[in-house]
Amino acid sequence: VTVPNGSVVVDNGDGTVTVELPSGSTVTVPSGSIVTDGEDGMVIVELPSGETVTVPSGSIVNEDGTIVGEQPGEQPGEQPSGPSVTVPDGSVVTDNEDGTVTVEVPSGPSVTVPDGSTVTDNEDGTVTVEVPSGPTVTVPGGSTVTDNEDGTVTVEVPSGPTVTVPGGSTVTDNEDGTVTVEVPSGPTVTVPDGSTVTDNEDGTVTVEVPSGPTVTVPGGSTVTDNGDGTVTVEIPSGPTVTVPDGSVVTDNGDGTVTVELPSGSTVTVPNGSVVVDNGDGTVTVELPSGSTVTVPSGSIVTDGEDGMV
Repeated sequence: VTVPNGSVVVDNGDGTVTVELPSGSTVTVPSGSIVTDGEDGMVIVELPSGETVTVPSGSIVNEDGTIVGEQPGEQPGEQPSGPSVTVPDGSVVTDNEDGTVTVEVPSGPSVTVPDGSTVTDNEDGTVTVEVPSGPTVTVPGGSTVTDNEDGTVTVEVPSGPTVTVPGGSTVTDNEDGTVTVEVPSGPTVTVPDGSTVTDNEDGTVTVEVPSGPTVTVPGGSTVTDNGDGTVTVEIPSGPTVTVPDGSVVTDNGDGTVTVELPSGSTVTVPNGSVVVDNGDGTVTVELPSGSTVTVPSGSIVTDGEDGMV
């Protein structure tokens, strides 16, 4: 191992060496490494492979670049119980001492990830994280990623909103309290803070909004939680419709929307309508003009002139 003048080196007898640097920082590294004192208690390690990582004092750096953060009370050279993370060459790793690690990748963005994650620098302001249970997610720099261990990942984006998404998703922070999610099969959906997104793998996405209701929408939709058991959906071609919990919304591409309600009834309505499921095979529609009408399932409702429907 190559170390600065004044260092103390301990051979652990297992192919690793623990180095106490002149600043007092310690690090355990594989034989053949080059160790340099960094700023603010950090240590710079060049591994035998040529990969360079910057780690907090007390870390163990494995030959494959995996970094293990040491926990308070442990002695240098002991196998720590702290978090580990696999990072690209040139990363700066900070142990948050809460089971998570913050990684600043070489292109600049940072991400906070759970123990056992693998971090990839996409060099476009985003970072891809593989969490320990297997799912991956691509997130903007500054995000925090949580492994739900059920095939989903929760992401807190830098401006504050959180969203739960399936593995393989890409999350974009719109910086207006909403998040856009591209699910693995391709569709996107824009959702409010606290939503859960499910990929139906048929061009549609199901969204559970924070107040509880769910809605199934075509890709490209924007979903708003009204907080009263209803959801407003803006579909890709432009129209909006307000629907009850459990509805399925279809974009007809002609300025109208077909809504399948939880009871099984369907109705086709114009832009701006509010749809109510009566649960008896009929549907009540409030039209943009203010008129209301109750119709049997399967009806097409058009907003006429002078309050006519």
